[in-house]
Amino acid sequence: MEPNPVASREALELYLARAATFSNAIHSDTLDDDLRMVRDTGTLFLGRAAYEWNMDPDEEAHFDKAAALARRVHGIDPRIILQACVFEAVYPECERVSVPAWAFEALGMPVERRNFRFADMSSPQLRQAHSWGGRGVIPDIACPEARLWFIYRAFRYIDCGYEALHLGQVHLVAGRDPGYALWPYRAERDWV
Repeated sequence: MEPNPVASREALELYLARAATFSNAIHSDTLDDDLRMVRDTGTLFLGRAAYEWNMDPDEEAHFDKAAALARRVHGIDPRIILQACVFEAVYPECERVSVPAWAFEALGMPVERRNFRFADMSSPQLRQAHSWGGRGVIPDIACPEARLWFIYRAFRYIDCGYEALHLGQVHLVAGRDPGYALWPYRAERDWV
């Protein structure tokens, strides 16, 4: 599928008219039936198709499943837009994941050889706001570590074949970022 950086309002309305939630389809026990429904209904936008709320024990297996789903969906119709999610929750298991050099480079940070640091993902204000069952925190986009996490997760899904991102409750993550100036990626359209 060729990237199209400027979508017309007509194209947007067509995709919205053919949109469906496909919540975490990478773990579906009925995926063949689900994909038949996608084909038979002419669905063009599949929301929430891949995400992790809690950390998958095997990070690479998660992204392998996400990529396999994208290949199957785009085999039905390459015009289908798949959405992945990077939500407003992060857990200590993020420390099992190495920060790739490209994530540092994307944010203009010096490259280090290390894993993500859970303790640096949030601020005291957000830790007190919600703890997701006592284990997780709301990542604070004002913290460089949280920006690394978001860019890492977003780029991994994009590399798997996902064209849209659901960023969860942005107002929580950006509580200390008035105007969303620190977000590592922003989309703007004059008609939206």
